Amino acid sequence: MDGSKFNIPDISDLPDKAVSCFLARSIGGSIQKKPKNVQGALSVLARLIDKAKMEYLLVREAILEDEKEGKLTYEDLVIRGQGQFFFTVTIINNLENCINTLSRIYKVITIINEEHQSAHKKPVIEIRNSIEHINERIIRDVKGALSLIISGDDLVAEITGQQINFVNLASEIKLNYIVIMQCLQSEESPV
Repeated sequence: MDGSKFNIPDISDLPDKAVSCFLARSIGGSIQKKPKNVQGALSVLARLIDKAKMEYLLVREAILEDEKEGKLTYEDLVIRGQGQFFFTVTIINNLENCINTLSRIYKVITIINEEHQSAHKKPVIEIRNSIEHINERIIRDVKGALSLIISGDDLVAEITGQQINFVNLASEIKLNYIVIMQCLQSEESPV
């Protein structure tokens, strides 16, 4: 795994094809055979699942780059002549986007699969809520984290006591990807 000491799952094997599949099925007419609410849900879900995957991979890449940056010596930095690069903001921004996107997926995916269950849905939603309502914590001057905190081993993200590890986050993206792709590729109408 790129020589990294971190075990951050790589989900790049999931093709960026949900949107492409939706468009192809739309042109072929199979999407139009589904109920209007399912058509709308699939349109949104195809885009969101590709986005969740992309944001997650940007987080993973930034963590790996941050690890490399941390190994540079002072002499290496001087020779490079650009100072030290900090990836923390990039990591947090993309992770917030990934978590927010998954939360949006959870709200819509039951339209295409009423029985859809997600083992790690609750922590994702709780973290999303903490992120989205941080302004209220600031206004009320509540003590505690004002941003996502990434554990020292880069395996867990936490905010206001809510945690999710990257293994579970990757698992959520894969699970939802499979459900969405199955519905996109199905000729039958769900629900």
